[in-house]
Amino acid sequence: AIEVSGEEDGRFDPGDLVIFYAQPYEGRYQTDNVYWFSYGDAPGLRMATRAVTPTGSEPLITTITQTLRIEPQMVYESIFPLPSIADHWFDSRMSPDTAAGMPTVHRSYVLALDDPIFSGTARLRAGLHGGAARAGFNPDQSVAIYLNDHLVTTHQWQGMTYTTVDEAVPAAWLAAAPAVARLTAAVDQLPGIGFYSIAPDWLAVSYPALADAEGDAIYIEGTAAGANQVQVSGWSTPEVQVYELRDPDRPVRILTTAAEPAGGGYSVSFWDAALPGPTYALSTRAALRTPLAIEPDTPSSWGTPDHAADYIAIVHPSLW
Repeated sequence: AIEVSGEEDGRFDPGDLVIFYAQPYEGRYQTDNVYWFSYGDAPGLRMATRAVTPTGSEPLITTITQTLRIEPQMVYESIFPLPSIADHWFDSRMSPDTAAGMPTVHRSYVLALDDPIFSGTARLRAGLHGGAARAGFNPDQSVAIYLNDHLVTTHQWQGMTYTTVDEAVPAAWLAAAPAVARLTAAVDQLPGIGFYSIAPDWLAVSYPALADAEGDAIYIEGTAAGANQVQVSGWSTPEVQVYELRDPDRPVRILTTAAEPAGGGYSVSFWDAALPGPTYALSTRAALRTPLAIEPDTPSSWGTPDHAADYIAIVHPSLW
């Protein structure tokens, strides 16, 4: 669904906007996101709007859930038995090896948390891939995961397979400057094995955070359950647009908002119904993201008989 600002006069004039929620492409075949628009036929689906009537007794919520995801793409692991559409880029391998004098290998990731709150519960998730299976041993892959030297878990699995970690931890474990997640692979985690190899894929930490806009925009992954007054600080203007994103294909514009001066800027509150697992995107009009390029579509003629070919090679531009 889209929101079209200024469409009432039937023209798309300078200053008019088409606003949509741009879901990212997460496959392996392109680095840019591409979205297709057409015009001239029946109007496309428009965003719905929703207004609620505040009672004045709603809890004031200033804490939200944020997620930091780290995904180094250092090595292309072509031998991993992943689905054809899967991403094969991983961080460099961790390979503890007794014979090589490296029985323990560490990998640290600095966590650049945004306005964290060190109370309540945080969540750590990670994706990893095992190296070659060690005959006669099960499990034969292992990694210990720490947050600021607090052991979260020692995760073990079998063979050249993909595995995920999902653990709840006290948010207080993130209280360090800087916060660091550390992976440790060690042969003493697997008695009888002198060598093994694992490849970290990604690591994510979800944590409680102050609802504070950065650059006049914020994505709210989660809030407390119930019908609440959610207050977000850090705005340069009181004019803020709020969108509810439970269904990212059909965002809903939230109309019940209020602003007040705060700290040289503004705090903006919004009210919504009691929804299961709502997420929100807030932005000023000036901070809405703009496309890198807008290009007219040129219909392809690849399917015509004049383009007969034995094969088509798709290669990097450097090989043209």
